[in-house]
Amino acid sequence: GEISSSLNKLSEAAESAGICKWFHILDPGIGFAKTFEQNLLLLSNIDEIRESLCNAPILTGVSRKGFIGKITGEQNAYDRDYGTAGICAAIAQEGGSNIMRVHNVRGIKHAVAMVDAIRVHNRPKKCKV
Repeated sequence: GEISSSLNKLSEAAESAGICKWFHILDPGIGFAKTFEQNLLLLSNIDEIRESLCNAPILTGVSRKGFIGKITGEQNAYDRDYGTAGICAAIAQEGGSNIMRVHNVRGIKHAVAMVDAIRVHNRPKKCKV
């Protein structure tokens, strides 16, 4: 899509300028110059965006964003941590982001740790011969 193409071009420009690819962390810009629907579409496809970027590290900054308030009804940004935790848990489940920028680090760490524990527990067990 348009975002993947733009991020690829920026990554290529950085590499051409001498910044090695392994230093690149790509941010699709959730909440910046996007509509409510565009933000949700971006989040629901974050794993596909990452794949289209050759699995480059992706940073998602969803913490306390305005579109969370539209969904939860929370006008005050400080009251959007539970909505942020929901998004981060969904992203962790899909494996679409390497880095999450959040305000409530402890709360999000706990939410993502629970998702990871469930994912690890549900992995097929290797047979021992």
